[in-house]
Amino acid sequence: MKISVVIPCHNAAAWIADALRSVQMQSNPASEVIIVNDRSEDESTDVVSTVMPAAKVIETDFGNAAAARNEGVRQASGDWIAFLDSDDWWLPEHLARAHKLLSGSSDVAFFGHYAEAWPKTIGVMEKTPAITGCTTSGITGDKFFECYISESPGWPTSGMVVARKRFAEVGGFDLEQVRRHDAEMFARVVHGRTWSYSDQVSFMYRKEVVDAISSNTFECSLYQLKAIQKVTGLYGSRDRTDLLLEDKARICVGYALRSGNSESARRAIEIAGAYAKPWHRIGARVATVAPKTVSYVTRALDVARGKKKA
Repeated sequence: MKISVVIPCHNAAAWIADALRSVQMQSNPASEVIIVNDRSEDESTDVVSTVMPAAKVIETDFGNAAAARNEGVRQASGDWIAFLDSDDWWLPEHLARAHKLLSGSSDVAFFGHYAEAWPKTIGVMEKTPAITGCTTSGITGDKFFECYISESPGWPTSGMVVARKRFAEVGGFDLEQVRRHDAEMFARVVHGRTWSYSDQVSFMYRKEVVDAISSNTFECSLYQLKAIQKVTGLYGSRDRTDLLLEDKARICVGYALRSGNSESARRAIEIAGAYAKPWHRIGARVATVAPKTVSYVTRALDVARGKKKA
């Protein structure tokens, strides 16, 4: 079982050394490590050459993490692809657990459980809830969908090991899904197939990263809604996701109203309008012409609600 590690990198000089060292510490070593340096303007590649000179560095100009990951997979030689974000890190048994569960099985993917690292506030880690009622291998795609729509757990890319052949069959990451493309890709990979899972913490998901993709709350909420739409269409279970779509539309529109940005309001109407409540749609339409006023009123209402609860 030959595993290639693919790490997309954009201005990650402050974090990528931790990611690389965690790869070096794996009890089951990877066959190769590929760094896709996508428009970095810092010393990321210098850090890579110092910590892991043997890593293969690919320079790209996508400005798109999904495209960067796809390029890394395209140039990989392994039959399995282990994804790792440049600001996360694996625990030493991550690849060993994947190897143990996937070897000799017909599973097409592995997902390892994780903990969130909050270095600035609560300290080292906070373990996320594990998937309940889940075996270690032979898990159906429908079980993934059940977990996905219940939002337990999250599905960061750093926990995924995917069969390269299956990844290619489903078309890799969707380039239009600029954010929240991890679970959407995994949904297509495991659809009609089986996968493996370990409830032991396999990696650390770093929070509080400046300029991280996940720090843009409106964009993340917008693309999460798009991902849910796509996954729901694939699994054909709209009746089970109406409330989830409505809730995500509410969150997406809420961020747009608070942003004071007319373009955000326009995009919220375009993507979330079909699921949003009438008053949310009205607010978003007003925000397309008077974004600052709507932002001020929305934030004032937030403060008023907070005082009322207190």
